[in-house]
Amino acid sequence: MTDNRFSSLSVDAEDTSTGNLSRKLEKMKRMQERNPTVERAGKIQELERIVNPPKPTQSKKKNNKKKSKKILEKEEEKQRIYHERMVEKEKKRLKKEEEKRKREQEYEEYKREQEEKEREHSERREKREENRKKRKRVEEIKEEFKDLPEDIIEFLCNPPDKKKYKKLSLIYHPDKGGNAEYFKIINNHNNP
Repeated sequence: MTDNRFSSLSVDAEDTSTGNLSRKLEKMKRMQERNPTVERAGKIQELERIVNPPKPTQSKKKNNKKKSKKILEKEEEKQRIYHERMVEKEKKRLKKEEEKRKREQEYEEYKREQEEKEREHSERREKREENRKKRKRVEEIKEEFKDLPEDIIEFLCNPPDKKKYKKLSLIYHPDKGGNAEYFKIINNHNNP
């Protein structure tokens, strides 16, 4: 006698055929037709459920598709709204930056204008001061040398000039018949 390791397993006498469930189901149905039993009918129903599971109805699939489509549409709408908000935020940020740059430029222009006005004002003030000093100096010279001829007074009122000096030295040089006192004054002004 051979030793069968699987002898302890219970084997159904009818179920010695194939491992293919659909073929097994067909065989059991044929056997049930020939020799009907309650036990075999239960096994057939069980195998039927395994081999041919009940298909979901079309309406459920459509509903699931509709639900998933609605969910996708909601997600897309959320994404669109989020994107629009981010675009708006970015536009606002860029607008604020542009306004800030404009204000800074305007401020820089204002500062330049103020500096230019201040410089012009100080230049005018300096010119007025210089003209005032010059007039005062001319008056002092005229007061001091009121007895001198007009051309000498004019020469003394302005900064030294070689052309005028030569002209006056030809007129007032003592060797040319001029006054020695006048020539000294002219010479002192030309060579301080």
